[in-house]
Amino acid sequence: MIASGDAWPTPFAECRPALDIIGEVTGLGIAQTGESLIVVRSEVDESCYEAIQPGDPWPSPACG
Repeated sequence: MIASGDAWPTPFAECRPALDIIGEVTGLGIAQTGESLIVVRSEVDESCYEAIQPGDPWPSPACG
């Protein structure tokens, strides 16, 4: 089971991420479609942080 505060990516094969993200799990939920939602806090450099906004798609072209 995944919990808030766990490291990401998780070692569980069924939870393999589609994106290469390394960080800490900070939120969990279930979408209306029934799919699991996992929020991961990941460090980015300052220029990336300043270029992105909440709701922007990830990975962001501004952070390439």
